[in-house]
Amino acid sequence: MVSTKCSEPVPEVVIRGADGPAEHPRLVQIWRSAVDATHDFLSARDRDAIEARLASAYFPHVRLHVAELAGEAVGFAGTADGSLEMLFVDAGHRGRGIGGALLAHVLRTEAVTRVDVNEQNAEAAGFYAYSGFRVVGRSEFDGEGRPYPLLHMELAGLDPDLLLAGPRGRRLLLEFALASAEPEFSSAVFLAAAALDPEPAHTVTMCAYDAAATGFAEGAEPATTDTVGAMLADVRLAEPTAEALRSALTSATESARYWQEPDGEDLLAAAEPVRTQLRRVAVHIAASPYAQWLTASVAARRQWSIQWEDAPAVPPLTDPSSTLRDASVRLLQDEAEAAQERPEDPTAGWSGAWWSTPSHSVPSTTGELVDGTPAGLCFVEDGLGWQRAAAHAWDVPSHLHILEIDGPEVWADLCRRFPLEVTGSMRHDWFRTTGRNGRWVVPDWAQVAEHFDGVHLTPLTYLAAAGTAISVGPDTASVIAGWNPDQTFWFSPAVGFSGISVQWELHDVGEEEAWRKAPAHA
Repeated sequence: MVSTKCSEPVPEVVIRGADGPAEHPRLVQIWRSAVDATHDFLSARDRDAIEARLASAYFPHVRLHVAELAGEAVGFAGTADGSLEMLFVDAGHRGRGIGGALLAHVLRTEAVTRVDVNEQNAEAAGFYAYSGFRVVGRSEFDGEGRPYPLLHMELAGLDPDLLLAGPRGRRLLLEFALASAEPEFSSAVFLAAAALDPEPAHTVTMCAYDAAATGFAEGAEPATTDTVGAMLADVRLAEPTAEALRSALTSATESARYWQEPDGEDLLAAAEPVRTQLRRVAVHIAASPYAQWLTASVAARRQWSIQWEDAPAVPPLTDPSSTLRDASVRLLQDEAEAAQERPEDPTAGWSGAWWSTPSHSVPSTTGELVDGTPAGLCFVEDGLGWQRAAAHAWDVPSHLHILEIDGPEVWADLCRRFPLEVTGSMRHDWFRTTGRNGRWVVPDWAQVAEHFDGVHLTPLTYLAAAGTAISVGPDTASVIAGWNPDQTFWFSPAVGFSGISVQWELHDVGEEEAWRKAPAHA
């Protein structure tokens, strides 16, 4: 399988300890550059007063960590007793993953679990929310009594069992293990999955990796779930870096399918001998600071819509209520026709609409990853092999009421409050993907839009629940299908283009593919 990387290469960020007072002047410069770019709410008098005391009154009381690019200090963080007291990146180097690298470093080395952030600095609050922090309190004044409200944030723990709960999460764990393992394990997974696949695409020649040779040996015994489980127990797991987790999630998303039976790899990951060993992988990943963004809310992060190839862009909404009502009417018409024309036998060879998203006539966006790459470039269900895309930035007012689908119970509650019957139209596809036969509903998005300005699916909920039969009530269930991780659908005309667009291209990089910003044209 060809893997896809989703970021353009940047110079390696080196994190080191500060060189003592001799380096303080440069850190003060970085602070001033960052504050001038991001803290427009701070009065000039207060800005100057803080700057004058940084080296003498602030730096001596924290452990300083410095980020370097090509030998130049470009950012720093300060920690004390499990709290992140400061993190600043030179304005000329923002958007290159330096802040994320600093945060990941202090989470890992200093056991940081708390941070206070200026409420008026919405971008910083969004950055920490995206990194897994949650607001637990608020103060009207900062630590020195100035009238700058603070948000008190704490790191939310990631439950490893949620990564095991759904087919996409288990697939992510298997993909991560494959990337960590020797070729013998990959061979065993390939063979065992091929044996389980209900509709193999082609005949698989029985082969297994021969460590003494340079290829695969013919005529080997087929691998079993027990074989794979035993081998997985011995896999030495790699460091769960941001890139490694991104690659695993990309593969897990690309392999999703809701219109047919789970493929061999999904069935293999669900088999008890393999699933038992995947828990070790889940615990390993859940402990990584890079995995915390799986719980991220929309917060105030910059949002990007993706326009593939030469497809038309979805414009901002002018009348979202009408658009969603029309979509609900069409869905009800399809349901009535399906109830008349399609057999009740869920095993019958029928297929049709299988997705449970709002109308694709309303805009949808994703946030940025830690290095500034739009998540929507990387995590795509049912993609068409696009080679080019335009990412459009959207302005999202802070006052909007956004529903966070941060667990399957939230989806179930939506379906209870705003049910729309889809048993006839979804029965056959969703039986194939879940194995469940019964009544099916989805949220009526026209009704949902009367209460919310947007709906966001967290990556962790996607991993835990997408493709599963979510219980809604007696003999009633629903499926999260057709969503991408971190996707938000917008129901408010207040959300619109910011005017910023970035062109991206998919390039071959060795044996892999990588999204890179396209060169600017004169």
